[in-house]
Amino acid sequence: MKNGHSLIKSLLFLLLLLSFFKSSGQDRNSALDKSYKGASQKTHNIISTKLDIGFVMDRQILVGKAWLTIQPYSKSENYLDLDGKGMVFKKVSIRSGKKYIPANYVADDRGIKIDLDKSYGPTEQYKIYIEYETKPASSLVSWQSALHFINPKGDQKDTPTQIWTSGQPENNSSWFPTIDKPNQKIRQEISITVPVKFSTLSNGKLISKQILPQGLRKDTWKMNLPHAPYLFMFAVGEFNIVKDHWKKKEVSYYVEPQFSQDEKAVRNAFPNTVEAINYFSKLLGVPYPWDKYSQIKLREFSGAMEHTTATSFNEDKQSSARELMDKNYEPGNIHELFHQWFGNYVTAESWANICLNESFADLSEIIWAEHKFGNDVAGDHLLKGMRGYLSNQDGWDKTLVRFDYENPQEVFDGISYQKGGRILNMLRKYLGDVIFYKGLNLYLTRNANQSAEVHDLRLALEATSGMDLNWFFNQWFFGSGHPELDIQYEYGRSGKQSIVIIKQTQKSKLFKIPIKIDLYFSDGKTTNQIWLTKAIDTIKFNTHNTPLLINVDAEKVLIAKKTDHKTLAQYAYQYANAPLFQDRYEAVEAATENQGDQISRKILSAALHDKFYSIRIYAINSINFTDTISLKTFLPDIIVIAQSDLNNSTRAAAINKLGKLKNKKYLGLFTSLLADESYLVSGEALNAIGEIDLQQQFQWAKTLQADSKGKLKQVIIQSYITMGQDAEWEYVYAAYSNGSSPFQYAFTRQLADFIKKIENSAYSQDGIRAIKEIVTIQKNRSIAPRVIMFLNEIKQSKEKLNDTASIKVIEESIMEISRLESNKY
Repeated sequence: MKNGHSLIKSLLFLLLLLSFFKSSGQDRNSALDKSYKGASQKTHNIISTKLDIGFVMDRQILVGKAWLTIQPYSKSENYLDLDGKGMVFKKVSIRSGKKYIPANYVADDRGIKIDLDKSYGPTEQYKIYIEYETKPASSLVSWQSALHFINPKGDQKDTPTQIWTSGQPENNSSWFPTIDKPNQKIRQEISITVPVKFSTLSNGKLISKQILPQGLRKDTWKMNLPHAPYLFMFAVGEFNIVKDHWKKKEVSYYVEPQFSQDEKAVRNAFPNTVEAINYFSKLLGVPYPWDKYSQIKLREFSGAMEHTTATSFNEDKQSSARELMDKNYEPGNIHELFHQWFGNYVTAESWANICLNESFADLSEIIWAEHKFGNDVAGDHLLKGMRGYLSNQDGWDKTLVRFDYENPQEVFDGISYQKGGRILNMLRKYLGDVIFYKGLNLYLTRNANQSAEVHDLRLALEATSGMDLNWFFNQWFFGSGHPELDIQYEYGRSGKQSIVIIKQTQKSKLFKIPIKIDLYFSDGKTTNQIWLTKAIDTIKFNTHNTPLLINVDAEKVLIAKKTDHKTLAQYAYQYANAPLFQDRYEAVEAATENQGDQISRKILSAALHDKFYSIRIYAINSINFTDTISLKTFLPDIIVIAQSDLNNSTRAAAINKLGKLKNKKYLGLFTSLLADESYLVSGEALNAIGEIDLQQQFQWAKTLQADSKGKLKQVIIQSYITMGQDAEWEYVYAAYSNGSSPFQYAFTRQLADFIKKIENSAYSQDGIRAIKEIVTIQKNRSIAPRVIMFLNEIKQSKEKLNDTASIKVIEESIMEISRLESNKY
């Protein structure tokens, strides 16, 4: 599952933490019990699950039949406990001889306990048959349910009808009965009955299509290799399929019909998939292990999810050719692909060990960037994740392997993703690529089609390296925090000795740190491997001349907060001569702190012409235009960048910078850029016009709204909310009602403000209902108080307008939300 730099995941994660969590299954711990939570105790293995499902679409009901083949794990058992959140069980039978006989059972809102017809030993298998219905929309809060119906009645304009599932961490038991724990490994077959106009997708291969009466069709999908229950999936909707192949295995892309006309754009929306499958197969020495690989874009899906053989993405990734112009390095599909090995082929046995899934997927983003795009892109991505972790001080005391969470969603955070990926990257650099990937191969082959824990990874890497790695795992996997380093330099008068003094200033334990230090001279550089082990390490180098630069952490992989006391002249040399993106970034960062200095301006000037767009953007954003000298020095370059830089994000940053000057003489430039092919550039140009003249921005917004997405759409919406009236309502309302859930959460305040000044009562009522439904339909009770506050604010404005019909809808909406609040899930 993709996280970290995803707004969608961040917003939903916040909502999840604020919501009440209810667990179920093999070991039904209280969700609020923050005690040790290891791997779930196995009482049974589910060997295989066969499902036959259909739908009552307008009532959002799934009707299912399940055949389960089960084997006790370690001792004889005479009952079976299955998870089945919110299910209604119609029939439960057990296979006896050649027929099924009724079984006694007790069910509740979490699942079912079935009495077996006899005691079965750990070498015996038995079969259970269950008929059931589930309607999660009415029986579960949204985050407990894996099953989602999108526009089931087909009455929402511009929203297709879809059904899809997403079961992580333990939510798939809301649509089929199972033991919903990650240490189960199950073979799967699923038959899905749908209207003939719909396509289906599930795990494994499509083995049959059967035409049925009444305009229906039954598709059957089968997985021969076992995988964890949270990785089961299906999706239903109107999709066109674009196909590639890797070594005779199908690689397919499912998109809505309107996005499928340009197959190149479809492939670009899931960039380099076939090439990445090939690369990772060779790198890991484990060929892609599954029958096929599909990727699908789904409405209102949260982020992305690595279901085995069938990765699901939010529709935001469903982009036109014009939208794709604004994309830089977006490794979401790489992250999810790598899970097919790390997470699916070998699965973390417990959520405490989620780093075996998510940290590796995060690492894949770095190693793919290195391979495909080079060190600048990789370094940029590495640094963004590093800074993301360091900026979140609340996470510093969390260990990578955590057994004391309150609910499993807690471990899907910046520690498991960004920090974990960078811990693995440090380990890769420490061991070297050859040993590291040899160790990963051993880990994957030893634990193929099984679950694993972090010690399995350590043992595999120790076996291939010949090293004892307990110190590294204890420090970085089972320990928290990071070193904070203060770096000072001293130089002998004759240049014969150079001294680096490194202090560990963190309040927590001392870290044992292998680190590389490069010394630069006029005739070359030397690289030194150093170990830091003390509160103060003093490292002395015998040198023939005073170094032009001493570069501590030369590989820029250490997770640390560093205070480096280089001079500006040394940073200028580092910018020009050190090889990595981070070297140049550090120099620009130092230059921004003293822009009145001539050396700083020299660094910033070079950065504006840097070969890599991210450095150019950082320099643009860092320049202080309130300083007269900086304005005079850098303004001409920024104007040129706004007009002609080859990267759209860089042009947009320059336009934004110019817009903040609020100078009318640039209106002509901004107006000329409104017609740019890039939504990002056009949007920033419109935003810049608004910095100078809101009325002119409003008029241009009306001209541009017909083809508006991304940044351009955001600016138009804001312009309409600020300057618009009833005539602009339909555009704003459509953007809100068709937007993703996270977009709606973020945008509700602005919509409420707009409704206050809308005079058309029907429009107001539609908007009030839309705001209400983010609580009542999506069942996100955590935002209910905020929504009620917004509704009461709207009510006050409607009382002034004497809009009694809208006031009545507000009162009814508040009552409905209050009833939901009183219903304890």
